[in-house]
Amino acid sequence: GIIIATINDPSKVHHTLISRPERFDEVRLMHPPKTVEEVEEVLLNKLENIKSELGIDDLDQDCSEFLEYAVNNTFTHARISSAVDYCISHYKVITAEKLLESAKKMVEFHKNSKMFSNNGELLPADAVVVERKATR
Repeated sequence: GIIIATINDPSKVHHTLISRPERFDEVRLMHPPKTVEEVEEVLLNKLENIKSELGIDDLDQDCSEFLEYAVNNTFTHARISSAVDYCISHYKVITAEKLLESAKKMVEFHKNSKMFSNNGELLPADAVVVERKATR
């Protein structure tokens, strides 16, 4: 059988799990795409994988805004793929405009998911909370 395991932060995995013989035959470290060309390669690969499945043609549009947005927001391969999936599931179409819109919604969701409740008030995760101590 084949088992594929993924993790976002390999430093959180005990080294003996990764380095012990016969646990994993191969370990690959995937860096997020750092250039517009790398993001475009991931995007085109994703589109190639789904176009026959969905019966879509190539994306013949200028996606430069999406590509730059993905680089500037450190999109991983999975997040680029998710932007395409979001377009399909929410808009039923993949266009440059909808890709960018999907990417922006994903970033906003990510920001909102890093919030916490402080005495019933919803605050961003990076908010500084000054705790008041009761005085006697």
